[in-house]
Amino acid sequence: MAAKNPTRAQEAGISTKRLMRMAKLRCERMRCSVLAINQAWDPLDDAMVEAAMDKVIAAIDQFQHDLDEIVQYHDEPVGGLS
Repeated sequence: MAAKNPTRAQEAGISTKRLMRMAKLRCERMRCSVLAINQAWDPLDDAMVEAAMDKVIAAIDQFQHDLDEIVQYHDEPVGGLS
């Protein structure tokens, strides 16, 4: 039985689970910050502010998605996809 190739992350000595926990926590903090800013602007009832906040939340969501894809890549065995 052949030895299993280590993942890219294992070879680099990195824990992708730890990185993802940290990333998710920080992304959640960014979302909370956006909500807090939006509440502060709420008395103005400005549609432009709401649209801007929606764009920021969408960007955070895309960032989280991109990080997930990067982690998937680094969780693959060294030597490429099999």
